[in-house]
Amino acid sequence: MDHKNVSIFKVMFCGPGDVESEGLTCHQAVDVCSKLLETAGKGVTLAFIHWKSDPVIQNGPGVQPPINEQLVGSADALVAAFRSRLGSATGKGSSGTVQEIERAIQRGICWRAYFYNGGVTVSDASQLAKLYEYKKSLQEREFLTVEYESPMELLLDLVKWLFKVFCSEGGTPDETRDDTLLRLVKVHDRLSRSRSRQLANVLYTIAGTQTDALRILTDDKPPRTFVQFARQFGWKVEVLESEQLRKAIAGPLFEEDVVPHPSYTMWKKIPLARSKKQPEPTEGGYLLLDDTEPKTVYVDKILLAELNRLLEKLR
Repeated sequence: MDHKNVSIFKVMFCGPGDVESEGLTCHQAVDVCSKLLETAGKGVTLAFIHWKSDPVIQNGPGVQPPINEQLVGSADALVAAFRSRLGSATGKGSSGTVQEIERAIQRGICWRAYFYNGGVTVSDASQLAKLYEYKKSLQEREFLTVEYESPMELLLDLVKWLFKVFCSEGGTPDETRDDTLLRLVKVHDRLSRSRSRQLANVLYTIAGTQTDALRILTDDKPPRTFVQFARQFGWKVEVLESEQLRKAIAGPLFEEDVVPHPSYTMWKKIPLARSKKQPEPTEGGYLLLDDTEPKTVYVDKILLAELNRLLEKLR
């Protein structure tokens, strides 16, 4: 992508003190959506902003006015989240978060308010009552209030919403692009799971970047096997027995009859997680990358089988 033609848009997160985890999820959603937009060739990059990570210049009494003007005032979209608190009252509003939402409404930027719908430990009943009252007031003003029960539910909804908000910045979305988005979200979700994370890192390493890996994996005809995937990025795959790789890696130099090219960029033993079908921990697989021409990735049969299974699930 030509970075000279990339537009940067700011997404601000706000909320009371009990939504720190939601802030992390929002940051992750912004990063994921930014990669998806790049993969889709939209010419758009998203930047996460928050008052803790993006300090403001305080010219007068109180910290809320500069947040409203400098952060919300420069944001292109705003995300608010609530769990069991509305937040502390300010001089001009029932809470700082409420003020930030009102400033976003005043500016006419896109915004979205999330309300946790799972079980919470309530330490202040009055705060919960104020939160319910505020949620009701938004609904009476015919604003959308979105409920969520898990971080993943919040993440996926945020990614979809952000993509729709900023997709049109690089062109008008159509049904084909919506289908691409759904595939991108599905693939990214699968690769982000704890059982798949180590295997996903192998794919990202072969591709060079996460974005390039996602581009291939969400193609109309994605690779069915690891050999096909590696070939897309100029890698040749050699399969060796686990013991061969283990001995080669453990030695001070690679034996010429085991690994022809001793120059390598990375080797590791990949721990393979348990599954319902395989309740006992499986033996880890070995991986060795040699980036001398021709580029070669050496894997054992165990790791190759796991990578092939993952790629099949992504189709």
